Amino acid sequence: MGALRDSFPRLPDALEALTGLAERDRSAELGTLIDSFDLLGDLAKELQAGLSERPPVSLADGDVIRPGFDAESR
Repeated sequence: MGALRDSFPRLPDALEALTGLAERDRSAELGTLIDSFDLLGDLAKELQAGLSERPPVSLADGDVIRPGFDAESR
């Protein structure tokens, strides 16, 4: 879960790379992909808010969710 959360800030770099490739290639398929590319900001924000700073590797170890976090009250 932490690795997933930590991967979201890299999505703008991926979009930038695709945009650069599309500008050189003029590919309609890449243009369509870029137009529909979702940076998942809403999910990134929720994971950042809800996950502990350093969650354990295994969910069974507990302490994955920040103390006091309650998604239903958000």
